[in-house]
Amino acid sequence: MAYGIIRLAKVSTEATMPLKPNNILYGAMAALLLPYSVITINRNSDWKDALTLFRHDVQVVSNSAKVHGELAMELRRQFKRLPANNLNRSALAKEAAQHFSQSLKIYPRNADYYNYLGSIYLFEERNPAKALEPLRSAVTTSKNPKVKYILDLANCYQIQEPRQLDSAEKYFLQVLDIDTMHIQAHYQLAKTSYLKGDTASAKNINRRFLSLHPTNPLPYRNQGDFYMIEGDTTKAKIWYRKEKELLNKSGQNPLSTEED
Repeated sequence: MAYGIIRLAKVSTEATMPLKPNNILYGAMAALLLPYSVITINRNSDWKDALTLFRHDVQVVSNSAKVHGELAMELRRQFKRLPANNLNRSALAKEAAQHFSQSLKIYPRNADYYNYLGSIYLFEERNPAKALEPLRSAVTTSKNPKVKYILDLANCYQIQEPRQLDSAEKYFLQVLDIDTMHIQAHYQLAKTSYLKGDTASAKNINRRFLSLHPTNPLPYRNQGDFYMIEGDTTKAKIWYRKEKELLNKSGQNPLSTEED
């Protein structure tokens, strides 16, 4: 188009030639610049921030898996910055889930989006039954599923009602096959064995956990829980006291429920 205007206006393209006043050239430039300036200025408000932009554009291209996914990701970034008891966090998480779901309806092969959707149902809505299918899809859609996919699915199997402890155990073991030092997998595997009624295995797993992570509070918590369930409150208190000491030293939650 630019070349066509230059030819029409008979403007020289020689670098040494001065640009002379040319009504055809100026008229063509004005015809292009004025309407497009108006369009650009009107569009500026949509660029207030990423969330405003994606919310606007998803209305324009409602059948785009990419745009629904980008909006969902921005909503996810927004709600994860808020404290857990913030009402706006819940609303943003619900909106994110809707757009992850819509994106997957259009393009059902995005393992990350399945995991993000399932994680919202599991950790934000506290609904493991609803989370199970997308979390399972995150694992089955991937040729080499991420550890987080497998771990979230295992946690979901463990806490839903009725509990599916054999499946939970299978996936916690799968995590440990990939990462033999994984803290959450050791912690939850010992807990799963205990929930299954296999006390001996639970204690063996926890002993190994303790030997691998002697400064982590979680194996001490497990051991205290085991003694408490068995009714030995004296021994349970000893282990809980050690857990508390280590928690105070670290100043951090040793068991994050969700990884970014």
